[in-house]
Amino acid sequence: GEPRYREARARVGGVVQDLPCICLFRLEDANLLNAAGEGTQAIAASRKIVADEEAGSFARGQTRMEMVHYGLAEALRGQRHYEEAAKESDTVAVSNRIAPDLRQRAQLGAGEMYDLLQQRAQAVRRYGVSDDGARRQPRENDGARAAWVQRFHGRDGADPSLDDLLINATKFGVAPRLC
Repeated sequence: GEPRYREARARVGGVVQDLPCICLFRLEDANLLNAAGEGTQAIAASRKIVADEEAGSFARGQTRMEMVHYGLAEALRGQRHYEEAAKESDTVAVSNRIAPDLRQRAQLGAGEMYDLLQQRAQAVRRYGVSDDGARRQPRENDGARAAWVQRFHGRDGADPSLDDLLINATKFGVAPRLC
């Protein structure tokens, strides 16, 4: 529950303070804020990551901005900023670097937001349904994400501890540069 979020935030927050130029830790901090019910702070933290990326604060190729935009969309949705959440979800859905399952979640999330905004035609497009009700063909998953998850999480598929995350961040090339 909540004490676990505080503990995780304290650990991640320390790393964020020491290494603010590593996007992965800042993203995790924003996600933890949102999970702990601090949506407004999560939105601000996510927007700061986006602004810092635009300013070139992170190593080239280090960031996974689609993950930042997805987290921002989720935080905006939780605060009932549906139009902004839909736009962030759309940003995720058109990314070239996105895993197929995240693309589908982003499209579904955008569709739900457009439905809440009473924009059914936009929602239907995001849901992947044509006007005649036929579904578009799903994208093939090349299995790369599943292989990464297995390598990262281990054979049992359990979520990694924060220590595992910190150790494996460099191992899998997501934190190539330190401040």
